[in-house]
Amino acid sequence: ASWNEWVTYRQQSGKPIKTELTVTKAFRLLKECLDEGHDPVNVINTSIANGYQGLFKPKFALNDRRAGRDVNHISAPDKTIPTGFRG
Repeated sequence: ASWNEWVTYRQQSGKPIKTELTVTKAFRLLKECLDEGHDPVNVINTSIANGYQGLFKPKFALNDRRAGRDVNHISAPDKTIPTGFRG
């Protein structure tokens, strides 16, 4: 369904997909996104929502994001007052 929406969007934007090579490259990009953990449907929807003429890989890697700080962890408060702080 999302691919059909992408094709319709391109046609309505006056930029129809004209070649088989374009389709092949787009599918290859979506497969790479999937292999990196990104949902191809989200890639297509993001491009449509932002008015992009093409499909683009997300700028963040899911592995990098997961390796970062745990957003569900609450760290203990600092017990010292920073130098120069007046409260």
